[in-house]
Amino acid sequence: MVARFRPRCPIMVVTRDHRVARQMHLFRGCFPIVYDKPVMQNVLEEHDERLHYALILGREMGFLKVGNPFVFVSGWRAGAANTNTIR
Repeated sequence: MVARFRPRCPIMVVTRDHRVARQMHLFRGCFPIVYDKPVMQNVLEEHDERLHYALILGREMGFLKVGNPFVFVSGWRAGAANTNTIR
């Protein structure tokens, strides 16, 4: 959905599913990242870990620098149309 609006910034997609990562290459401006760390029981901690992981890789890939804005979009349930959190 985010790619539909063609933002000028890169869209980093953090997912556990390799199939989803491959599909994200079809959308303009999306850079998929496969998150292969173990699943955590606490969803809030899991989201924080994914956010931290994306920030580190964003810096390594040259997308982010100190002071740049960063929007984290996520959902509490798996699957499409379950996005309900923006940080």
